[in-house]
Amino acid sequence: MFSSIIFSPFCTPINEKAKEMPFGREKQMKFIEKLRRFMQGRYGSDDLNRFLIFAALALMLLGSLCTLFGLWWLALPFNLLEWAAVIWALYRMFSKKIYVRMGENRKFLAVKNRIVGFFKLRRAMFKDRKTHIYKTCPNCKSVLRLPRRPGHHTVKCIRCAHRFEVDVK
Repeated sequence: MFSSIIFSPFCTPINEKAKEMPFGREKQMKFIEKLRRFMQGRYGSDDLNRFLIFAALALMLLGSLCTLFGLWWLALPFNLLEWAAVIWALYRMFSKKIYVRMGENRKFLAVKNRIVGFFKLRRAMFKDRKTHIYKTCPNCKSVLRLPRRPGHHTVKCIRCAHRFEVDVK
Protein backbone atom coordinates (compact mmCIF):
# COMPACT_ATOMS: atom_id res chain seq x y z
CA MET A 1 0.00 0.00 0.00
CA PHE A 2 2.81 2.40 0.86
CA SER A 3 4.68 1.76 -2.40
CA SER A 4 1.57 2.46 -4.47
CA ILE A 5 1.35 5.96 -2.97
CA ILE A 6 4.98 6.73 -3.69
CA PHE A 7 4.92 5.56 -7.29
CA SER A 8 1.50 6.88 -8.23
CA PRO A 9 1.34 9.24 -11.23
CA PHE A 10 0.20 12.09 -8.95
CA CYS A 11 3.43 12.06 -6.93
CA THR A 12 5.84 13.40 -9.52
CA PRO A 13 8.75 15.54 -8.32
CA ILE A 14 8.11 19.27 -8.23
CA ASN A 15 10.63 20.19 -10.93
CA GLU A 16 9.18 17.65 -13.40
CA LYS A 17 5.65 18.82 -12.62
CA ALA A 18 6.65 22.43 -13.26
CA LYS A 19 7.91 21.51 -16.74
CA GLU A 20 4.60 19.81 -17.53
CA MET A 21 2.45 22.71 -16.33
CA PRO A 22 1.26 25.16 -19.02
CA PHE A 23 2.58 28.11 -17.00
CA GLY A 24 5.68 26.47 -15.53
CA ARG A 25 8.67 27.82 -13.70
CA GLU A 26 10.57 28.83 -16.83
CA LYS A 27 7.64 30.84 -18.15
CA GLN A 28 7.20 32.47 -14.75
CA MET A 29 10.85 33.51 -14.72
CA LYS A 30 10.55 34.90 -18.27
CA PHE A 31 7.46 36.87 -17.27
CA ILE A 32 9.16 38.24 -14.17
CA GLU A 33 12.20 39.23 -16.22
CA LYS A 34 10.01 41.01 -18.80
CA LEU A 35 8.18 42.83 -16.00
CA ARG A 36 11.50 43.78 -14.40
CA ARG A 37 12.78 45.17 -17.73
CA PHE A 38 9.51 47.08 -18.26
CA MET A 39 9.67 48.67 -14.80
CA GLN A 40 13.34 49.60 -15.13
CA GLY A 41 13.63 53.38 -15.03
CA ARG A 42 10.05 53.79 -13.81
CA TYR A 43 9.04 55.07 -10.40
CA GLY A 44 7.14 52.13 -8.91
CA SER A 45 5.09 52.25 -5.71
CA ASP A 46 5.45 54.39 -2.59
CA ASP A 47 3.40 55.64 0.36
CA LEU A 48 1.28 58.01 -1.72
CA ASN A 49 0.40 55.21 -4.15
CA ARG A 50 -0.60 52.92 -1.29
CA PHE A 51 -2.77 55.70 0.13
CA LEU A 52 -4.41 56.26 -3.27
CA ILE A 53 -5.16 52.55 -3.68
CA PHE A 54 -6.67 52.29 -0.17
CA ALA A 55 -8.66 55.48 -0.79
CA ALA A 56 -9.96 53.98 -4.04
CA LEU A 57 -11.01 50.83 -2.18
CA ALA A 58 -12.80 52.91 0.47
CA LEU A 59 -14.56 54.95 -2.23
CA MET A 60 -15.55 51.73 -3.99
CA LEU A 61 -17.07 50.44 -0.76
CA LEU A 62 -18.98 53.70 -0.19
CA GLY A 63 -20.24 53.69 -3.78
CA SER A 64 -21.37 50.09 -3.44
CA LEU A 65 -23.19 50.86 -0.19
CA CYS A 66 -24.92 53.85 -1.79
CA THR A 67 -26.01 51.69 -4.74
CA LEU A 68 -27.18 48.95 -2.38
CA PHE A 69 -29.42 51.39 -0.50
CA GLY A 70 -30.83 52.85 -3.72
CA LEU A 71 -28.88 56.10 -3.67
CA TRP A 72 -27.43 55.66 -7.17
CA TRP A 73 -27.13 59.42 -7.66
CA LEU A 74 -24.83 59.58 -4.63
CA ALA A 75 -22.73 56.62 -5.81
CA LEU A 76 -21.68 58.35 -9.05
CA PRO A 77 -19.26 60.88 -7.44
CA PHE A 78 -17.71 58.11 -5.35
CA ASN A 79 -17.17 56.00 -8.46
CA LEU A 80 -15.63 58.92 -10.36
CA LEU A 81 -13.27 59.73 -7.48
CA GLU A 82 -12.39 56.04 -7.19
CA TRP A 83 -11.40 55.83 -10.85
CA ALA A 84 -9.46 59.10 -10.59
CA ALA A 85 -7.47 57.72 -7.63
CA VAL A 86 -6.69 54.45 -9.45
CA ILE A 87 -5.64 56.23 -12.66
CA TRP A 88 -3.46 58.68 -10.72
CA ALA A 89 -1.81 55.82 -8.81
CA LEU A 90 -1.10 53.92 -12.05
CA TYR A 91 0.23 57.06 -13.73
CA ARG A 92 2.57 57.68 -10.82
CA MET A 93 3.67 54.03 -10.74
CA PHE A 94 4.60 53.89 -14.43
CA SER A 95 6.04 57.41 -14.62
CA LYS A 96 9.66 57.90 -15.65
CA LYS A 97 9.88 61.28 -13.91
CA ILE A 98 11.33 59.84 -10.73
CA TYR A 99 12.36 63.10 -9.04
CA VAL A 100 8.95 64.69 -9.58
CA ARG A 101 7.23 61.64 -8.04
CA MET A 102 9.69 61.65 -5.13
CA GLY A 103 8.80 65.29 -4.49
CA GLU A 104 5.09 64.48 -4.51
CA ASN A 105 5.68 61.63 -2.07
CA ARG A 106 7.80 63.87 0.18
CA LYS A 107 5.01 66.47 0.35
CA PHE A 108 2.46 63.74 1.09
CA LEU A 109 4.64 62.31 3.86
CA ALA A 110 5.06 65.77 5.40
CA VAL A 111 1.28 66.20 5.60
CA LYS A 112 0.77 62.62 6.79
CA ASN A 113 3.43 62.95 9.50
CA ARG A 114 1.87 66.18 10.79
CA ILE A 115 -1.53 64.50 11.07
CA VAL A 116 -0.15 61.30 12.62
CA GLY A 117 2.07 63.32 14.98
CA PHE A 118 -0.90 65.39 16.12
CA PHE A 119 -2.86 62.28 17.07
CA LYS A 120 0.17 60.60 18.68
CA LEU A 121 0.68 63.68 20.84
CA ARG A 122 -3.00 63.75 21.83
CA ARG A 123 -2.81 60.07 22.75
CA ALA A 124 0.31 60.62 24.85
CA MET A 125 -1.29 63.63 26.55
CA PHE A 126 -4.34 61.58 27.45
CA LYS A 127 -2.22 58.66 28.65
CA ASP A 128 0.00 60.90 30.85
CA ARG A 129 -2.76 63.26 32.01
CA LYS A 130 -2.32 62.40 35.71
CA THR A 131 1.48 62.45 35.91
CA HIS A 132 2.65 65.02 33.32
CA ILE A 133 1.65 68.26 31.63
CA TYR A 134 2.53 69.39 28.12
CA LYS A 135 3.61 72.97 27.40
CA THR A 136 4.81 74.60 24.19
CA CYS A 137 7.99 76.63 24.04
CA PRO A 138 7.14 80.26 23.19
CA ASN A 139 10.35 80.57 21.15
CA CYS A 140 10.43 77.47 18.88
CA LYS A 141 6.89 76.07 19.46
CA SER A 142 8.14 72.59 20.37
CA VAL A 143 6.04 70.62 22.85
CA LEU A 144 7.69 69.84 26.19
CA ARG A 145 6.58 67.07 28.56
CA LEU A 146 6.91 68.23 32.17
CA PRO A 147 6.23 66.39 35.43
CA ARG A 148 3.06 67.49 37.20
CA ARG A 149 4.47 69.20 40.30
CA PRO A 150 2.38 72.09 41.62
CA GLY A 151 4.12 75.45 41.81
CA HIS A 152 6.05 77.99 39.77
CA HIS A 153 8.89 76.51 37.67
CA THR A 154 11.54 77.71 35.24
CA VAL A 155 11.79 75.41 32.22
CA LYS A 156 14.62 75.17 29.69
CA CYS A 157 13.61 74.08 26.18
CA ILE A 158 15.57 71.11 24.91
CA ARG A 159 15.52 72.24 21.29
CA CYS A 160 16.40 75.94 21.51
CA ALA A 161 17.65 76.32 25.14
CA HIS A 162 15.15 79.11 25.78
CA ARG A 163 14.14 79.54 29.46
CA PHE A 164 10.55 80.38 30.37
CA GLU A 165 8.25 80.31 33.37
CA VAL A 166 5.49 77.69 33.88
CA ASP A 167 2.79 77.61 36.54
CA VAL A 168 1.55 74.11 37.36
CA LYS A 169 -1.69 73.73 39.31
